[in-house]
Amino acid sequence: MAQDNRTQPKRKWPRWVGLALALLILIYSAFGFLVVPWWLERQLPEQAQRHLGWQTQTRDISANPFTLSVTVTGFSATDSAGEVVARAEKFHLNVSFLQLFLAQIGIDEFLLDEPYLRLEIGPEGNLNILADWRNNSPQAADAGQSKGGDSGSGENGPGESSEGSSGAFPLVIENAQITAGKILLRDRRGETTQEFQISPIAFDLSGVATFENSGDAGRYYLSATLGDDQKLIWQGDISLMPFRSSGDFELQNLAADALWHFVGRDTPYDWRQGRIDYKSNYQFSDTEQLQLDDGELSIRNSEVFISATSNDQPALQVDQLEAQGLSFDLSRMRLQVGSISAADWSLLLRRAEDGTLNWAADAEDDGSEGDESDSGSDNDETSFSWQVEQVALESGVLNWRDRALSEPAEIQLDQIELELTDLTGDPDSPVGIALQVTGSDKGTGQLNGEFTLSPFTLESSVQLSDVSLANYQAYLNEAVNLELAAGTLDFDGTVSLDDQKPKLTGSIEGTLSADAVQTQLVELESPFLSWTSLRLNPLRVQLEPLTVDIPEIRWTGPEFTYVRLPDGKNSVSRVTADDEEGETASAETETAGADGDGNDTVGFALRIQRLGLESAAIVIDDRSIEGGFQTRIHNLSGELLALGNQKPQRAEVRLEGDVAEQGSLVLEGTIGALGQNDTSVLDLVGDNIAIPPLTPYVARYLGYKVESGRLALDLDYTIVGDQLDGSNDVVLHDFRLGENVDSPQAVDAPVQLGLALLRDRSGTISVELPVNGSLSDPSFNFSEVILSTFSGLVARAATAPFSLLGNLVNIGGSDEDLGNTGFAPGSAELPAKENEELQALTEALNERPAISLQFRGVSAPDWDGPALVLAERGVSLPAEGLGPLIDKLESLLVELEGESALESQVRARDTDAGPRRSSPEWAQTLLRQLVGEESPEPGALRQLAEDRAAAIERALVDNGIDPGRLSREAVRTSGEVEQGRVMVPLEPGSR
Repeated sequence: MAQDNRTQPKRKWPRWVGLALALLILIYSAFGFLVVPWWLERQLPEQAQRHLGWQTQTRDISANPFTLSVTVTGFSATDSAGEVVARAEKFHLNVSFLQLFLAQIGIDEFLLDEPYLRLEIGPEGNLNILADWRNNSPQAADAGQSKGGDSGSGENGPGESSEGSSGAFPLVIENAQITAGKILLRDRRGETTQEFQISPIAFDLSGVATFENSGDAGRYYLSATLGDDQKLIWQGDISLMPFRSSGDFELQNLAADALWHFVGRDTPYDWRQGRIDYKSNYQFSDTEQLQLDDGELSIRNSEVFISATSNDQPALQVDQLEAQGLSFDLSRMRLQVGSISAADWSLLLRRAEDGTLNWAADAEDDGSEGDESDSGSDNDETSFSWQVEQVALESGVLNWRDRALSEPAEIQLDQIELELTDLTGDPDSPVGIALQVTGSDKGTGQLNGEFTLSPFTLESSVQLSDVSLANYQAYLNEAVNLELAAGTLDFDGTVSLDDQKPKLTGSIEGTLSADAVQTQLVELESPFLSWTSLRLNPLRVQLEPLTVDIPEIRWTGPEFTYVRLPDGKNSVSRVTADDEEGETASAETETAGADGDGNDTVGFALRIQRLGLESAAIVIDDRSIEGGFQTRIHNLSGELLALGNQKPQRAEVRLEGDVAEQGSLVLEGTIGALGQNDTSVLDLVGDNIAIPPLTPYVARYLGYKVESGRLALDLDYTIVGDQLDGSNDVVLHDFRLGENVDSPQAVDAPVQLGLALLRDRSGTISVELPVNGSLSDPSFNFSEVILSTFSGLVARAATAPFSLLGNLVNIGGSDEDLGNTGFAPGSAELPAKENEELQALTEALNERPAISLQFRGVSAPDWDGPALVLAERGVSLPAEGLGPLIDKLESLLVELEGESALESQVRARDTDAGPRRSSPEWAQTLLRQLVGEESPEPGALRQLAEDRAAAIERALVDNGIDPGRLSREAVRTSGEVEQGRVMVPLEPGSR
């Protein structure tokens, strides 16, 4: 019995242990299956409300204490506004028993099915979840207070883990998945709320541990879809201790506006349309930081606008852009791109009324901020650098719109090909450039070379071909009133530029030509200047100091049309946009052009070694004269040598050409420095120029049309600055006037007589006409000056014919010398002196065969009557003048009546001997005293007049004049007496 009692306890112990274990399992099961879900159902809403202000609910929470798993289904959370902020159809967490025994937290399975998260960015950029936490959680308030204290006063410095944290359980994640996830992102920072839905989201993570030496790196895979077809794929290896990751990153069909909404909102531009593909390999670690390799970027159908409010044409359009070989090293802050290519692109450049460019005006930053940024970058240990090996842009279009002009300009360049090589962030590193424009309707161009940005330099070859000048009409309008109706430009040369601030230095050299150019005055709709070909071979331009050197210019077919307007101005004065401003500017330029020593200074140097003209023409169109006048100087050919604007350079010129149909012209001389107050001497010889076309001028100044005639010119001009001073030797051959024309400006003189007086034996009129004036004066008209001077000469010849005739035989004097023949009173005998003058007159008339001579016999009764009485007594009177006549009469009176008779008459006249010898009245007194009441026989005075006319005619004929040129008219007995002589007037006429 005793033995039985000793063995009984041994049998019951395992049972109690089993019961205890069963009880523990029961309690553990009850706690796991019942208490944990119950506790979670109460803690989740309480904690969500306490820390976030959210209302949460779940459809079911279950736990399995044996598999260490928790499953939550039907979870949803609403914020204080009652809107769902988070939701998940299922959340499942399974912790590994084995890892717990290894003192590790191991998650065998983490599953989040159909999660939903609403993220909102507020007007000030705050995130809704963070805002809810800050507004509700006590920990947020505590964090804010501790943040204001001394964060570095603890034992652990910034970035160091506390002892407690270092002793936390290591974490191992065997498998984590998110399926069918969805994120609704709302951005309330703009005027309108933008929404982005990212769905579905899939995420897989496996084999990740938070401690070192945990084995192979884990794997992850993340994919997300934005909208219908925009995808993000991110996959690779990952290790947390130490942290490193490598893999692939890819964006597929990402909408540019969605990306730009976040990365470009601080820029003035709006990337409104486009699709983006990007993929690359990457490596990321806590030591190497981030490195991207073998990146590829593709952008399709891209449209960029200057601003979000723009609704017109995009500022930039690119159908296809590709970038290959992208790599980025964060530790070295270096970006490298192998190549960038773009096809079918267009760029819109606009200049506003204030001169700002569309791409630059809205992108200007505050200057002070820029300065701070620049100064801060100097302290960075590693600055950002980048390099692009090649940029190739194909099939491009550049649209240039310039509204800063009085008339907006629009220029479009098509088929632009641009290639840049070796682009870097170093501004002084040379960049290769190859630019080609092949738009056939506007010309083609090529540029090949290299440039640097800072300082700006350019070394390149440039070729331009068939560039249409009419495209740049708006810019020409800013300076002149000319319309470029046609013309093309070609250039083949080199350009070398170097920005030596503040001046740009360098040179331009090459062959420049402009062909088939036609310009016309906009206001008058009249041709101005055109030519067939203009070639500068070569053109050499030095920028600093500005020097233009041209060894040779060949100008073929230039035609200049000079129009004189009804208001007296000319077409040249209408070329400038504003006549008054132009005149003022010209005056200011002239004033500024002279220094204190009176020497001219020019801002640049111009040298043309040879300027050759071929088939040049000048058209003169004078609309200021009634009936109008047009003529053409053409076939002008020749050359100018050593033309320039620097003293003492003086150019030699020789040109030959034709005038109208049969005339010829030769110009020779020297031209002073252009634009300076220098002297030019020119000799212009013209021959066989038809005069009838000059009828409008002749009619205006002479009052007659031109019937026939040819003109020869020898013009010697001296031009100092713009002042012209010259002489014109003008020869008129066979010049004949036609019918009379009424003209208020015609000379009031017998024009035909004047011309006859000027016409020599051969019918030629040869005159010398001075001319002077200011060439810069729009009212100066060379033709009018010449004809006005000529008409004045004709008038003077007609009104003072005998002065001209006297000059022909070198007698000179006044009209009295040849225009009158004096006779002694009572005599018809021609005095010797008068006979000599008639001989001279005959010589002069023989030099002017177109002149006839009219005269009539004349007697003066008061003088000739007493003289005839004395003649019957045998007394003849002298013809030497009044003095000798009075002496003769006084001596005759003394002889006949005694000295007392003379003294009595003298006392009666109260005069002395001097004045009385020059007094016609005294001579008359003496004649009456001598003859008393006696008078000549009737008819004696008329006969005396007839005898005097016969004596003159006989003398002229004897001296050699053709009697047919003489015309005797009826006598007159009321002639004039001058200095004691009876004067017979002679009147010239035209035959």
